[in-house]
Amino acid sequence: MGAKDIGFDVVYRGQVLPANRVREGRLVFFQRSLQWGGGYWLVRTYHDSAYLEMEYPVSLRQGMEYLMSLRKVREFPDFEEFELLDPNDDTFHVGF
Repeated sequence: MGAKDIGFDVVYRGQVLPANRVREGRLVFFQRSLQWGGGYWLVRTYHDSAYLEMEYPVSLRQGMEYLMSLRKVREFPDFEEFELLDPNDDTFHVGF
């Protein structure tokens, strides 16, 4: 029985992200040195590059909240799944 993939990695001070753990589009928290204020850089990694997901260092909590907001956006249903009510339909009424 394997562990559930939580969707991101954390690289602590003094550690490196092994090349075999780099996955396309994976989010990684890189812990900053305390002398530079601590916190984490949230980075989206690719095999040939890495991009800052946020323009500024974040706390782990801020980063997790950001990740949760990304998941909520992904879970939102497609536009085609919505059904609009017809105002001319007999079953449509507003209880005033």
